[in-house]
Amino acid sequence: YPVYVPEGLSAADLDTAAAAATGPALLGLVSPACANATLAFVCASAFRPCARPEAAPGIRALLPAPPCRGGCESFVEECAQEAVFAAMAGAVPECDAVSEALGGQSEYPPEGQPLVFPLSAEVTLEVECSAEVALARPFTALPAGACEEMQPTEFSQCSRLLSGSVFVPFGANQRQMDYDAYSSSFALLWYFIPEQCSGAAFRFSCAATFAGCDQYELLPGVFLSLPRAPCYSVCAEFNHYCEEFLLSEEADNRIPCEQALPPDELVVPVSADLVFTASCVVPHHNVSLYRECSPLTALNDDDDECVLKCPNPMFTSEEFLAYTVLVSVFGWLAVICCVLIFCCFALHPVKRWYPRSNPAWQVFYYVTLPAFYTLFSLWGGQENLVCHNGHAAQMEDNAFCFFSSFMLYWGAWLGLVWYNWVGLSLLLVITGRNNVHPVVAQIFMHGLPIFLFLVWYSVLAATDSWDNSGLTGCGITTRWNEWQEDVVFWIPFALLFISGVTFLLVVFLYTTFVMGLRSLRNYWRIMAYLLAGLLSVCYSITYHWEVRIEEDTVRRSFEGWVACAATNIDWERCQHTRLYPFTPYQLNSLAQLIVGPLFAVILLSDPQFSQYWIYLFRRYVLRQDVPYPFAALKRAEKLSEVLSGSSGTSTHSTSMSGMSSAGQ
Repeated sequence: YPVYVPEGLSAADLDTAAAAATGPALLGLVSPACANATLAFVCASAFRPCARPEAAPGIRALLPAPPCRGGCESFVEECAQEAVFAAMAGAVPECDAVSEALGGQSEYPPEGQPLVFPLSAEVTLEVECSAEVALARPFTALPAGACEEMQPTEFSQCSRLLSGSVFVPFGANQRQMDYDAYSSSFALLWYFIPEQCSGAAFRFSCAATFAGCDQYELLPGVFLSLPRAPCYSVCAEFNHYCEEFLLSEEADNRIPCEQALPPDELVVPVSADLVFTASCVVPHHNVSLYRECSPLTALNDDDDECVLKCPNPMFTSEEFLAYTVLVSVFGWLAVICCVLIFCCFALHPVKRWYPRSNPAWQVFYYVTLPAFYTLFSLWGGQENLVCHNGHAAQMEDNAFCFFSSFMLYWGAWLGLVWYNWVGLSLLLVITGRNNVHPVVAQIFMHGLPIFLFLVWYSVLAATDSWDNSGLTGCGITTRWNEWQEDVVFWIPFALLFISGVTFLLVVFLYTTFVMGLRSLRNYWRIMAYLLAGLLSVCYSITYHWEVRIEEDTVRRSFEGWVACAATNIDWERCQHTRLYPFTPYQLNSLAQLIVGPLFAVILLSDPQFSQYWIYLFRRYVLRQDVPYPFAALKRAEKLSEVLSGSSGTSTHSTSMSGMSSAGQ
């Protein structure tokens, strides 16, 4: 609003007088309540609004509006007992005092009682008082402290950036200030933060904590220490380079530089005749910043990147021990069961031929998956296998990363591809459409795994998007985008699972409607075998997508953990949600490994295996003359081959025979 400036003075003169009157408050010599009341009263007294009462038609007088009595009384109430004002004669006004210059009227009239100035018997000017000034923000006094020479810092590296005299508030010390500077910005000095942001954070944090200091003598032996804050440009540079880490949907953590920092030159008028100035500080740039690794990470072998500590600190050492023991035991059990199944099928005179041999070949390729988990016991445990020099072993560190990714992805794909092949073969057999020549089928069956082998080998050899998180092995990272692993592996894997379930469902419905529920017992083993494998795959897919859905929540939790760690050197107090809760994670591995023993129980419970082993034992050990148990089955198959090209009745017989052989 327009203010009244007496003739011969300027607004700057009024500002100087007001600043001198607020000197005790500015220097922190009074309470905060008194400081606010002082600022409001002094500003209202120095910068009085212009009153323009009408003196005559078209003519207005120009008079200053006095402060209302309420502002004066607030000042007296808050500051009359302050020692500094009590010692200064005339510093506390008398709010009900009258002035002869005003014709005996009050210098601070009550609100609603204007000052009256009679110009004539007919003309009277009235001037309303100005209401109490409302402060936009609380008055901030200069901190009380002393100038000290900068000491070498233990935490923050600030002594490498600043030197000379620094301002140390009373009750503080440089070591505590060093700790505060480090606590406020050390997360922005981590390796994964862009270097420009780290440098800007380093300069602003150090300059704001270790402010420069100028010392002035007020009286002989009495000195005033003025802090020199960082310049506006230092704060603006910090906001600019670190904006992506300071600005989020939930909060804006950027520094309000214009409000938080004084002008580039701080002017402190102690009295009308004594004014001190303190210029702002701009730290220099040519400092080699030592950037640190975030909690739970360490420098890699080349000392140029922070990587996650290994084993992954997401799990405790006890959880890792339990996981390693369980997957090693079940891994060996699954491998032994798979080898046993394959040998039993390979040695059996009937089961070793296509299409009855399909489960054996499926188990043969599936064994790569459980074989991976046996590496934990063969390679010296989790730390020697997954880790390398304290960090997760990557492709260039040892062969484990390559073998783990190859065996996990290729083995998982092979298992599911063969589920589909077995399901499709069973469907063709029971519907009488199995016209594929065995040689062609075998070439396709074994050519597909070789093709997948070449695909995954090429992917492994050609891309650098493989990363070991320190849990079990290498996987596809999100260096391309967050959907890379889903597009490359999980979405095709889920589609293969859906097709496998479809084959099993069609076989079940066809068998039920064509031959009745009783006929299912002829095929229960092959259907149980398919169902067991598909349920295992179903758990793995469900677990992956559940984790994938929760990934954003976990990421927000991790960001909160980073924010917590950024303000607490004791970061172990900070908590965040784990992406992989231990129990579901462990069950996911066990669900893959339990398939081997289940296959052994289901497939080897076939009476044809026991019949053959009993036959061999009686014939070659006991030397008994026993009939060959599969002679009738072979005659039936030969008859089926003879009738395969004949009439519809013969086709129906072939179909039924095929169904019988599939069940067997």
